[in-house]
Amino acid sequence: MNIDNVMSIITDEDWYMTNKTLKQNIVYHLMYGLTRSGMNGWLLEQEKKWMQDHKLEYNKDTVGIHKT
Repeated sequence: MNIDNVMSIITDEDWYMTNKTLKQNIVYHLMYGLTRSGMNGWLLEQEKKWMQDHKLEYNKDTVGIHKT
């Protein structure tokens, strides 16, 4: 299995609509597992590559600043 296989399964409307609450929990846990802190290095690398490919960069003056 790879992420493409998983995405093709969870984006199938028939799969999703059968026992919708269970399927929502499955999707949530997949997303949490893929993006949780300490396990998301692969995602950060892909983001970096995508931003370089599209010639984008973060505004270093505002990154990490949270307005309250």
